[in-house]
Amino acid sequence: MELVVHCHGPARHAAGTDSLTVEVADDPTVGDVVDALAAQGGALAELLPRCAVAVGDELVPRTRRVRPGDELALLPPVAGG
Repeated sequence: MELVVHCHGPARHAAGTDSLTVEVADDPTVGDVVDALAAQGGALAELLPRCAVAVGDELVPRTRRVRPGDELALLPPVAGG
């Protein structure tokens, strides 16, 4: 299954793009998608353990199943003040 993953904030910088396409096996979890991204290596792989993940407008656990057509968003922690 092919999925679109949107990158926000530092994840966009680490990935070098605002969205990625990732290929995963059928019936994946959010964690499977994150693992597939991490396997590509690079700066994004280092940031992924600290990222929250959203499907649509909802923050979801990594155990959530992903359906065809779902779009995921990587939301890294940000500091401010």
